[in-house]
Amino acid sequence: MDSCAGLADDLPLMEWLQKHIWPAEAKHVSAQFVYDGTLIACAEMLRGGTTCSTTCISTRKPLQRPPWRPGMRAAIGLIQP
Repeated sequence: MDSCAGLADDLPLMEWLQKHIWPAEAKHVSAQFVYDGTLIACAEMLRGGTTCSTTCISTRKPLQRPPWRPGMRAAIGLIQP
């Protein structure tokens, strides 16, 4: 999640996920949050010369308004809970 970049990123993986990332996602994540974060990530990738990315998501809602812009490609997988 690009929108949470830098959040407690100096911790071991499971502590980081369980105590910081997952609670932040539960509190803040919505289709708009994912859309906005993806726009930011795409802009950063394009600025650095990256034109293709992959990601996995747990909801189809953000895909109703794909944020991809000309020059960007993506392979998106759906995680089934």
